[in-house]
Amino acid sequence: VEHKMCQNEWYDINYKQVPSVAMARYTRAFDKNDHERFQAYKAALKKGETTVNAAVLFPHDCVRTALHGDNAIADAQFEALPNYLEDTDEKIMVICDTSGSMRSIVGGSVEAIHVSQGMALYCSAKMPSDSPFYKRFIGFCSEGKFVDWRKYSFSQAVKSRKVFDRAIGSTHIDKALDLILNIAVQ
Repeated sequence: VEHKMCQNEWYDINYKQVPSVAMARYTRAFDKNDHERFQAYKAALKKGETTVNAAVLFPHDCVRTALHGDNAIADAQFEALPNYLEDTDEKIMVICDTSGSMRSIVGGSVEAIHVSQGMALYCSAKMPSDSPFYKRFIGFCSEGKFVDWRKYSFSQAVKSRKVFDRAIGSTHIDKALDLILNIAVQ
């Protein structure tokens, strides 16, 4: 795909065949240089008429696409991630560290908060929908909170201050553990 981009052959790019990492990286370039075709591709994605590659992506890659790329592509890639939790009957409560220390770089330009957010959203979304913790998790920093993101798309959840508090405060795992106990009692 990079060769076609460099040769200004945007019309030859088959978006369904673009590798997952390239799609995550180049969404802005596709939209800028091939706006009409790229918009048509995204519309077909929403209708379920085409697919997007996500074979080698991690949840944090989808978070970064939502933050720095295209929401529709991020949502489609997130939905296309393999579901490693579909056969579980466990009731898993996800905990997501959103404290200030999560702003540290873990590789390249990926921050620990991207990994934490991606895993919280992935694990809570991929568990069975009849689980009491489906699309719910505990976010903790200075204060823990039980977050319900069932009304949000993936990209909306990534960007919502109601879902994530943007890595502020100190890590207080004790407050998260107290919240787990309170929720379990309920």
